Amino acid sequence: MDIFTKIKFIWKKPKVVIITGEGGDCAKEAIFQVLKERFKIGSDLFIFALSNSKEIKFLIKNSSSPVLVVANIDAFPFDLVEILPPQGYLVLNFDDETKPSARGFAPRSCAFGFGQGADFRVSDIRQNSGTNFKINYQGNVVPVWLRGLFDKEHIYAALAGAAVGATLGLNLVEISQALKNYQPLAETKKHDIMDARRPTAIKYEKR
Repeated sequence: MDIFTKIKFIWKKPKVVIITGEGGDCAKEAIFQVLKERFKIGSDLFIFALSNSKEIKFLIKNSSSPVLVVANIDAFPFDLVEILPPQGYLVLNFDDETKPSARGFAPRSCAFGFGQGADFRVSDIRQNSGTNFKINYQGNVVPVWLRGLFDKEHIYAALAGAAVGATLGLNLVEISQALKNYQPLAETKKHDIMDARRPTAIKYEKR
């Protein structure tokens, strides 16, 4: 993170979405697609995929509304969850075997995954020239189409995008439409998501 970005956070305290854990690069792109029509990315809202705890803590402490997305991870980052402010939000991968019952440690939280207890749950998966599935949330269901994508990690990325989008005020129809444009960064032009030049780490590093 460069000094200019740090100054911007200290001065403006913008919204931020931070993804930590395996699959962060895919989740970051899905979240970008969901949010780009509602927010000015890189000004009103920032998106980072990070593993360094010092950088993550800096962002949480200097954001007006931090959203922490914890994907598959070796050691659960309680030290990060505990500093989330009242207006912060924790988004969990419900299927992560290392995931403890962490909701009591966050002011607000939700979980995504395949399991019945997930707030954002996937169902009715079909594959042909891509992957079709449905996202279920609070009794509402929307279809999602991922063109040319078949791996499970992309379903998780879409679920993370849906969870973050709903957290920040988008409805499921808007989210479903936005996810039609999701493609992993390796297969599409990189977007300016502030940390696009940084390699995305997949492990949380407690320092």
